[in-house]
Amino acid sequence: MAVAKQADVLSLLAGKREVPQCILVYGADRGAVYDLCQSIIRKLSRPGETLDVVRLTEAQVSSSKDRLYSEFASRSMFGDGQLVWVSATGDGIVKSLEPLLESKEAGNLILIDSESLAKSSKLRKLCESDARSLSVAVYEET
Repeated sequence: MAVAKQADVLSLLAGKREVPQCILVYGADRGAVYDLCQSIIRKLSRPGETLDVVRLTEAQVSSSKDRLYSEFASRSMFGDGQLVWVSATGDGIVKSLEPLLESKEAGNLILIDSESLAKSSKLRKLCESDARSLSVAVYEET
């Protein structure tokens, strides 16, 4: 799926029959990144229901080798999926994320928020090049 503009991401998700497996939202304006993540969650929630969201940090993912995979593969008792939101992360999550994207296994959506990422960032490169991922840069208003 590659790269989407901030203004287009919600309409892109609404028009897709298949939601990406991973969405990376990054930018220097942390408030705008957080707001866009919240909007994505609302867009993916069914009417009248709240999407089950599991919040993790990069430290939680990095400290436990299988933590991200466990959350990615878990299913609720009632069969509905959940969203795994990894906050304030960077390249440290790449080792945990790569195997999930390479496996082509279906699982819960992974939403990643990060501060500004350089073009050389491993996380950014991974999400921009993977067919099942979507990368969105949030730019500060000028």
